[in-house]
Amino acid sequence: MRAVTRLSALGLALAASAFAVQPAMADEPGGVITGSAWFDDNGDGVRQPGEAPRAGYTFLIPGLYEVATTDANGDYRFENIPAGTYVVTMFARSWDTTFTKNGGDSDFGQNTLQTERFTLGAGGQAGPYDAGFVQGRYDPSVSRLDAPRVMKVGDVVDVEVTYRNKSNMPTPMYGTATFPPGLTPLSTNAPAGFIDGQRVYLSSFYQADTYIGESVTYTVKARVDTQIRHGEIVATAETSGATDADPGNNAKKIKVWAH
Repeated sequence: MRAVTRLSALGLALAASAFAVQPAMADEPGGVITGSAWFDDNGDGVRQPGEAPRAGYTFLIPGLYEVATTDANGDYRFENIPAGTYVVTMFARSWDTTFTKNGGDSDFGQNTLQTERFTLGAGGQAGPYDAGFVQGRYDPSVSRLDAPRVMKVGDVVDVEVTYRNKSNMPTPMYGTATFPPGLTPLSTNAPAGFIDGQRVYLSSFYQADTYIGESVTYTVKARVDTQIRHGEIVATAETSGATDADPGNNAKKIKVWAH
């Protein structure tokens, strides 16, 4: 299974600041960017009568670091924006809500958490860039745990843990792999991983998001130091305090032996 590495939502916002922005001349009028936010009750990506606006949501133009907050009608508005090429994204992400599917009335990508790039002319107007929101569902899972079942003392083996993002939002994948006595973890390729005795912390936290429905695989190298009888490797996915939609898919175990 291939490892999938994505920029975090914050990383996307910062990376977007690298977009070429053509500053307006001093005598050029600034432009306007507009949009609105609502809660998509049925999650179909289409705004229907009765679906409520969302007030108090703050949007950001990376590169300019201009922010605008939705009013009681769910509308936001950026003013005096110089001509250039931009995206609009959320100022801060939340586990409570996330973007609904795009392609209908919502212009924000579920994975990128921002609009497509667009160009604003001098004194012009862009938008509306509307954002539909749904309830966030956090659901990391351990989809695969693989290691040699029978080993020899002195072997150095690979143990692979695959996490799958079953959430409805991009998120880092992280958890632990715990090894039995006699099988000593040596290293891991997890971007933010570290080893504490027989436990290995596997994480892409602060470094990468895994997109909706995609997987990431971490490998742990371990050395067989002694004979093992009915040993067990346990891999878990963790939530960092968020409510997990399906705790039943958060762990896998396999039995191993060494002679």
